[in-house]
Amino acid sequence: MSEPEDVRRLRALPLDVEVTGEQYVDQLTRLYARDPDAPTQTLRPLQAAMLVQAIRGDGLVALAGCGSGKTLTSLLLPLVLGAERPLLLLPAAMRAQNASDQRDYARHWRLIPVEVMSYEGLSSPSQRARLEELAPDLIICDEAH
Repeated sequence: MSEPEDVRRLRALPLDVEVTGEQYVDQLTRLYARDPDAPTQTLRPLQAAMLVQAIRGDGLVALAGCGSGKTLTSLLLPLVLGAERPLLLLPAAMRAQNASDQRDYARHWRLIPVEVMSYEGLSSPSQRARLEELAPDLIICDEAH
């Protein structure tokens, strides 16, 4: 039995060389740390790899597990991708935790202010109008599953 045409086309796609991130940790940490000469936190290899992939792909789908550093990565994405009007979408129940995370990380990293909206809020006409008003040039979807 032969493969379906779609599967053959997918197999023919060139694969990007996988990036472990190790080689970018120091450079990216110094680039985005609040104090580049004496960073108070260091990126993890997976975080560096996600940032490199975001740059290469002009966006990112991060399939990373709990505790892998997606929060800091998502907060650095606006700076890394040169966004001027970033928007973070997340579940309403995570807004307070995210605000706390942003304050904590801002002590260590150069972060761009990010507007935050909840997925639940998008069903409200006033929030849809706010979304249009914000006209984000980068949308980060946290907990998008």
